[in-house]
Amino acid sequence: GHLLPDSISSVQLQDGSVTSGKLGEGAVHSEHLTTEAITGEHLADGSVESRHITPCAIQPEHLTPGIIGGEHIQSLSVGVGHLQPDSVSSAQLQDGSVTSGKLGEGAVHSEHLTTEAVTGEHLADDSVEGRHIAPGTVQPEHLTPGVIGGEHIQSLSVGLSHLLPDSVSSVQLQDGSVTSGKLGEGAVGSEHLAPESITGEHLAEGSVEGRHIAAGGITLQ
Repeated sequence: GHLLPDSISSVQLQDGSVTSGKLGEGAVHSEHLTTEAITGEHLADGSVESRHITPCAIQPEHLTPGIIGGEHIQSLSVGVGHLQPDSVSSAQLQDGSVTSGKLGEGAVHSEHLTTEAVTGEHLADDSVEGRHIAPGTVQPEHLTPGVIGGEHIQSLSVGLSHLLPDSVSSVQLQDGSVTSGKLGEGAVGSEHLAPESITGEHLAEGSVEGRHIAAGGITLQ
């Protein structure tokens, strides 16, 4: 009761004389603290909230490996720049997510196609050329009736085995094409001879016998 108000200054206080019990509640403010006076041991568990952390203060070295889960990442925040090369595999792709626009030009090779994946609807008109057809592939059932014309047949390629029986008529024979060598033995009968087509030059000597002469067929000149 003998001390005047504000009569005690730091000069009168002994070093270390102000203990925690001497401090009033809320007496210590930020200006009373020296720089970097607060260390981890002074912070209560769970006392640091997001509002206490300055923007961009948390760097990769502050994070425990594996603590970032999907719930921590904002929607649509992961871009190409965040992904490592070859980090996206088929496991990350949704079924049907790779559309034609996602494929690079020339990206699909033969090994990417399943067996019999290409059907007629996938082929463009006039896309199959001769070099694409394997030898011996085209069978009769593949040809449209009447599609083979003279321009498709190689010169001298049609042989006897290719002609049907009775398929060659007089229409197919050139005039004068049937020579004596082409006639079979005994092939020419009387019905094949034109009237008065046999003259003296065609008769062999001594070939006309009595049985060949008609009754009354000889007159004396």
